[in-house]
Amino acid sequence: YAVWAKSLVGVVLAGHGPLKLQCLLVIAMIPVYTVIISFLLGTWNGYPQGCDAYAHMTKVKYILKFWPHFRWGYIWAAGMPLFLWYAPLPYYFVSLFVTLTKCPIELAFQILTILSFSLTGLGVYYIIKEVTHNSLLAVIGAFLMIGSTALWSMATFCGVYARVLSIGFMPLALWAGLRYINYPQLKRHFILAVLMLTLALQGHVLIAVVTSACLLILTLVYAHPPHQKAFMFLKLYLPSLALSSYFYIPFVLNVFRAHFRELVYSYPVPLWSFLWPLLQTRICGNWALHPLVVPLTILSVLIL
Repeated sequence: YAVWAKSLVGVVLAGHGPLKLQCLLVIAMIPVYTVIISFLLGTWNGYPQGCDAYAHMTKVKYILKFWPHFRWGYIWAAGMPLFLWYAPLPYYFVSLFVTLTKCPIELAFQILTILSFSLTGLGVYYIIKEVTHNSLLAVIGAFLMIGSTALWSMATFCGVYARVLSIGFMPLALWAGLRYINYPQLKRHFILAVLMLTLALQGHVLIAVVTSACLLILTLVYAHPPHQKAFMFLKLYLPSLALSSYFYIPFVLNVFRAHFRELVYSYPVPLWSFLWPLLQTRICGNWALHPLVVPLTILSVLIL
């Protein structure tokens, strides 16, 4: 873990003088901006919001009450495995946060949601900066992501907190993978990429699938020489998948056939079901894209 932490600090704060100062300023501004947006959207009114919030809080309470014997839940369906379909990592984070801070589970979900969205914005910033080498575009992209409807609706409308608490690892994994693709000779980039990809894979199955697909696309586009593309992808992906095997082996063996059958018989899905989160103007009675998002983004760009 010390090596991973050293690699993370070294990569994030790469640069000298003004560049390092700018990185520190962005790292400080993104969480502040996320907190401001959370208040503008009314997410602190009856937190945590969303339809499934209580189901996810129940799992955290179950872990805290029955640790370390928490994998079999007697509370539903005459007994069932609690973490066969949902990866336990996000619930570990919340449980650890509650244990260390002694704060209520509800507040822990709210704080970690803001932290996850902050990491999402930070990851988007570094991806755009890595690709374009333009800090201005990177800041705009990060702040538009943090202020987007689709991001906040996962928490305030749906309450799918396993995805909410895991989504921050996705852009960080893609950025770290892109750094390794561009600088494969540096060991710290490889270590950081494997760490971030492992966290993304263990957070939520949907996050894992999207991250894997995006990383494959980035490798095909940016990896050089061309004959090394497959090797570079597998060099990153296989260690991360191996570290996540404690969840995916039981998941695949026990539920893949049932989930695949369900997916086959549930299609075609209406197009509006995919567009709905993007078309909302309000979420749970609150503004999803607050009018102040645009001027706040412009102000942040001017500061930088």
